[in-house]
Amino acid sequence: PSSLRMMGHDKIIETDHREGVLCMTIIKNFVLATGSVDTSIKLWELDNFGAIATLLGHSQSIRALAYSANIEGREILISTGDDKIIAFWNVTNLAQIELLHQLQGHQMAILGLLPIPFSNLVVSYSRDKTVKFWSLKEFKEKLPALKAHKTAVLCTAVTRSGRTLFTGGQDRCIMTYDFKLVESNYTNKITSYSVREVFENAHDDAVSDIVTSQTDEDLFITAGWDFQIKIWHLSNKRVLKKISCHKDKVLSLLLVENKSEDSQMLQGHSEAKLMSKDFSIISLGRDRLINVWNSVSQENKTKLQLSTLNFRKTAPYPLSKMTFLPSVENNQAVSFFACSDNNVIINGLKLLA
Repeated sequence: PSSLRMMGHDKIIETDHREGVLCMTIIKNFVLATGSVDTSIKLWELDNFGAIATLLGHSQSIRALAYSANIEGREILISTGDDKIIAFWNVTNLAQIELLHQLQGHQMAILGLLPIPFSNLVVSYSRDKTVKFWSLKEFKEKLPALKAHKTAVLCTAVTRSGRTLFTGGQDRCIMTYDFKLVESNYTNKITSYSVREVFENAHDDAVSDIVTSQTDEDLFITAGWDFQIKIWHLSNKRVLKKISCHKDKVLSLLLVENKSEDSQMLQGHSEAKLMSKDFSIISLGRDRLINVWNSVSQENKTKLQLSTLNFRKTAPYPLSKMTFLPSVENNQAVSFFACSDNNVIINGLKLLA
């Protein structure tokens, strides 16, 4: 099996954001976009971290960025935050970035964005307890809002097929929804949704992040403010494994899987075989620790081996978000960690055979 290792020589990039970096996303595979408390969005070249552009269109902290390519020939960056505005930017030509549209999205601060695969839709979720669906073509709301959580919605995720949506809330609950789809011209028109499963008290505190498997539609992983990570089986409605790995809230997750496996191999198999695949879980905590858990199969059982990167000296302020850019060169990837001061930390990940 393969495993991921932090390469351990992180680089701190001092951005010219005046206040903390709260979110980021990768554009076109060679540009990093960062959003800040200072209300600005900045675009950076990844090879030398040179500044490309500064985008101004918000009046309060920016909490989420998302990128969607090939929307009727356009590439769109979506931004949102405390001002409850959702902004759509045309970033097809980085020399001529255009603000396409702005929408009043929610009644309270918007905490995140999630493009739905194959659908030309983006989801927003908010402190106002709702999840909303927006058209990236028409720039308007497309479906009735989800109103399932009793408190703020803190995270969402979607399966690779774009057929099942997950939401996690400060109420400790996980909701899952199945979309009704009409397939046409390589896109899915979502006509409605229905509740699939409800996981009440999924964590002992708020559910802070959810990630889904790219090779199995039943496997998903959650993080909580209860310092825990849980690996779940959706159809069987149960937890496969609990991981206690942080000394403070777990804020963000990444799941890296061995894509060389047959994506259908695990369908219809037992939970034991479901857990026998190659994967790595990367978790970011408010304790400024980055934990990398690699699956290791031993005697038909899967164990998780831990390696930890401590940012307590490197980052004097808590980390807020992370993302990574895969690379086929030398089995390496680049990871990015946003700081609650105005810095971004870059670290390498290496796939070890």
